Amino acid sequence: MFDASSFNPAALPYLRVAGVSAVRYPGNHGVADLYHWSTKTTTRYKGADAGFFASESNFGNFAQFVDKLGQAVIVVNYGTNLDGTGAASRRKPRVGAYANGDPASNSAIGKDSTGEDWHTVGYWANLRGQAPLASDDGLNFLRIGHPRPFGFRLWQVGDEVYNNGFYGGDHTGTPDLHGPRPPAQKIWASCITIPNFPPPPSPRISRLSRRL
Repeated sequence: MFDASSFNPAALPYLRVAGVSAVRYPGNHGVADLYHWSTKTTTRYKGADAGFFASESNFGNFAQFVDKLGQAVIVVNYGTNLDGTGAASRRKPRVGAYANGDPASNSAIGKDSTGEDWHTVGYWANLRGQAPLASDDGLNFLRIGHPRPFGFRLWQVGDEVYNNGFYGGDHTGTPDLHGPRPPAQKIWASCITIPNFPPPPSPRISRLSRRL
């Protein structure tokens, strides 16, 4: 995410020689549960800072790169919504709609907890197939002229979600706003003090996702 050359096609032959056939996006727990693919930015949560993101390391470039390599492993943001006011939206199918959706689909994704409308599956799939606009509206990085669905199959819900403090460990690295947000980024594990805090997804989910 921090290297502008991460998805340079010139790297493909070297990865193939090394036996690499799958690439993960966007990265580890410090990024995965803060990053929002549709804006190529981190959450607006006050104090959250995952560091520098190279504009070239966006989802559109990643999708094209891995399509030539093999398979993607996509880590879906579990911990934060775009506004930094709570947990990630259940409307995450929008990234799947962009990667794998049918442009003719009118299936509604709906609104998230903040009231933002995420349109339909076809909206994102059509965006994938379009050419960049002459005047960029902020979404040109997703207009990659690729009408065919990518068919990505490997999806991971959050990264190291067990590090959100629920199990009582002194963990601080995994952002998780399913409960009241902590006053500082470095004490994410304060969620352990929240009554009835929901546990992270079962590890069984990860095992199943690998099989799928």
